[in-house]
Amino acid sequence: MAALEPCLPLWISQKFHTQQWQAGLVFVPDSTGYLVCSVCAGQWGRPGRTAALGQLTVALAALALPHASSVWGLVLPQTGLGAGLGCTDAALFPALLGRAHAHRPAAALQAASSAAYTLGPIVGGAMSWLVGFETTLRTLGVLNMLYAWHLYRVLGDYPSSEWGDESEADSGEARQGEVTPLKDDLYAPLH
Repeated sequence: MAALEPCLPLWISQKFHTQQWQAGLVFVPDSTGYLVCSVCAGQWGRPGRTAALGQLTVALAALALPHASSVWGLVLPQTGLGAGLGCTDAALFPALLGRAHAHRPAAALQAASSAAYTLGPIVGGAMSWLVGFETTLRTLGVLNMLYAWHLYRVLGDYPSSEWGDESEADSGEARQGEVTPLKDDLYAPLH
């Protein structure tokens, strides 16, 4: 989605000769799809399948977007894009955070999200300039299909019944040296 933000309004303006408000309004369906699916998809069973289905939806939306014949034809692909990202986030975040110490995966997820929103517009803009916006979307669609297959395969190897289990590295012995600000012995009582 970050790769689309700088390029999609320009592409819409050039292809459909729209007004500025229409180019900005095109992001409402993906925000709505993300909101609905990120709230609902976390309650669905089988997080691995939900995450893979979400990524597959993102891929199909990216492949369908260049074929839109009008601004209103972008509503369904944009909704699919947001819904797919919402499903993936709702399924992956709790699963990965429940797998090990919460601070390590949480930091990695936050760093990956920040990197995507930092590098996405730069890479998307550069690719659109080099090969064109439609080719960029098709490339992103194929890459998301490969990632969906990878998610399905990897999460099948580690089913959700194992996500809450602790490994030896996560056991109490590894946590003994861990210092958290919520331990009572770190604070002196105020009298």
